[in-house]
Amino acid sequence: MVKRNELNANKNNVYEEKTLNEIGFRPILPCQILPAELKSMLASRFLTTGRAVSSSIASAERSLRNVWCSSSTRSLVCSAIRKTNSKMADATSEVTKAQQMKVTESPSIFTKIINKEIPGKFLHEDDLCVALVDVNPQAPVHFLVVPRQQIPGISYAKDSDQALLGHLLLVARKVAEQQHLQDGYRIVINEGKNGCQSVPHLHIHVLGKRQLNWPPG
Repeated sequence: MVKRNELNANKNNVYEEKTLNEIGFRPILPCQILPAELKSMLASRFLTTGRAVSSSIASAERSLRNVWCSSSTRSLVCSAIRKTNSKMADATSEVTKAQQMKVTESPSIFTKIINKEIPGKFLHEDDLCVALVDVNPQAPVHFLVVPRQQIPGISYAKDSDQALLGHLLLVARKVAEQQHLQDGYRIVINEGKNGCQSVPHLHIHVLGKRQLNWPPG
C-alpha cells in the first residue's frame, strides 16, 4: 500500500514539474541561462547543506543536477528563474523603447522630473544637474545624474559642454561616496538605439552595491 506522505510527495512533484514546464525550465540547464545571480544563490544553498561548490558555472550546474531531487531546491530555482525571466522581459522592453525613441523639442521625462512636474527621488541638486534614484534599479544602488540642459545624448554634446560633462562625472563620484559605494561602482552612458538609450536626454547611470559582471550586455 502506498503511504499517504508518498502520495503527497508525488502530487507535489507533479505540481513542481508542471510549474517548471510553464516557465520553460529543463533539468539540464545550458550554462548560457545560468546567470551569476542564480549561480550565487545555488552555491549559497548548496554550501548550507554541506555540499562543496566551486566558483565555476559548470560546477554549479552539475551540483544543481545532483540535488534536483530536493523540492526546496526546486522552489529556489523556480523563484530565481522567474526573477531572471522578469529581468529579461524588462531588458526587452528597454530595447523596444530605444528602437522607438525619437529626438524632439518636447520636454523629456527627466526635464519634467527636474521641473517637479513628475515626482522623483532626488539625491543631489545644483544649478547644472540633478541626481535621481532610478525607478527601475538594476543594482541595490542605482541612480542617474542628469543635466538640467536637455542634451538629447552624448553624441549631441558640443566642445563648449566640456565643463558640464566634467561636472556630471564629479557629481556621480560625490553621490557615489554618499551612497557608500567604497567597494566600487559602474558608470554607464547609453547612446542611441544600439546603445539602448530609451530617453532622449543625456544621463549617466551609476550602479553599485553588488558584484557587476563583464562584459556588459
